[in-house]
Amino acid sequence: MLYGICFWLLNKNKDNILLDNSGIEMFEALNPQGKLFTILEDLSTYYKISYGDKVFIIRKEAMKVIEGSFLEIGTLVSIVASGKQAIIKDRYWHFKDSKPFYILLGSSRRFFEEELLYEERNINM
Repeated sequence: MLYGICFWLLNKNKDNILLDNSGIEMFEALNPQGKLFTILEDLSTYYKISYGDKVFIIRKEAMKVIEGSFLEIGTLVSIVASGKQAIIKDRYWHFKDSKPFYILLGSSRRFFEEELLYEERNINM
């Protein structure tokens, strides 16, 4: 599966990043810089992407493509250290370590995949 890191802040003219600018406020509310989006479809000069249940069409140059298999937003996980369960709220790319990290509902701490247990990956929840 393909994923894309959003470089929202590097794009000076944000008016032409999304194909449909009516969704720009919802996209900006996600605080998209550095988040790891799921690429659903290649549309020539755009990608159809999702973040949880939100779907957008964004210019390719605003994304850096990453191949892999990552946990999806909405996945129920257990924290290895405590056994506590939580749902993945956000997914970001850790540039130094070249891997994703996750923010869980009810926590501001970041977790790497090896710190989380899960039964299966929830695709596009």
